[in-house]
Amino acid sequence: MLPVFDIKSLSTLPFILGLYPVFSSYMIFFIKEYKKTWYWILLFSFGTTFLELLLLLYGRVIYGNGWNIFFTFISYLIPYYVTYLFYKLVKTYKFRKHNT
Repeated sequence: MLPVFDIKSLSTLPFILGLYPVFSSYMIFFIKEYKKTWYWILLFSFGTTFLELLLLLYGRVIYGNGWNIFFTFISYLIPYYVTYLFYKLVKTYKFRKHNT
């Protein structure tokens, strides 16, 4: 049984794939370029939370089971921080291709 994809327009693709990987990549770029790690992690967490708040206000997102915008902020802050830790791990061990 194969999954069914109902893509009506190419413009919906970022919502299907998720914007989080794109935002995380930009966050790492800005951290590398301008330092100030916590500034960028917090800025991206607040920015992503704000985008979701707009979707909530326009009725595109519905919260249930006691979920609120504060939990949303935490749910973005933790993954952004974990992404940064993973970046540091990769940078520390300097993974590279071996010549074969």
